[in-house]
Amino acid sequence: MRTYLFLLFCATLYGSNFVFGSLLLQEFPAMHLSAYRLAISSVFLIGYLILSKRMVQLTSRDILYLIPLAIIGMLLHQVSFFTGLQTIDATTASLIVSLSPIFTLC
Repeated sequence: MRTYLFLLFCATLYGSNFVFGSLLLQEFPAMHLSAYRLAISSVFLIGYLILSKRMVQLTSRDILYLIPLAIIGMLLHQVSFFTGLQTIDATTASLIVSLSPIFTLC
């Protein structure tokens, strides 16, 4: 039962992401929200890695692969997400994001 409650909690957070993003865009610029979100999530994830003692040594080759992945996968996604929420409503944004795996498959 605990697992299902955790999954429900995660789905609720993910679904409310669009609504809260739209509300926050009324007070903050999109680039600021992107920076805040990336900073907070980075601090949280690094803290989790340190506390769980799962830190691994990265080689210079790993870092060369991670930098473009981080720029494209995280930075570009966050900026696009908040910039898109400025022009469309949260419902349309959630539909677009939810349908992207289907379009990727085709």
